[in-house]
Amino acid sequence: MSGDAEPGQDPGLEWGLCGDCRHAAVTRSARGSRFLRCRAAEEHPALARYPQVPVETCTAFEPDPAHSPA
Repeated sequence: MSGDAEPGQDPGLEWGLCGDCRHAAVTRSARGSRFLRCRAAEEHPALARYPQVPVETCTAFEPDPAHSPA
């Protein structure tokens, strides 16, 4: 997999809660596919590392200050 991006920087995709969560990262494959990765799953095995989107509820959701209105 190549680099990570933030969900809020990936227009046209519906990520649900993950679009505004500090734990979310978009991973791109060498072929250009995009996968939402939950970094909170590294510490919480009950969470899906690659959740199905759009995510509507999540116990680990934490708002990303970078996505908050100024």
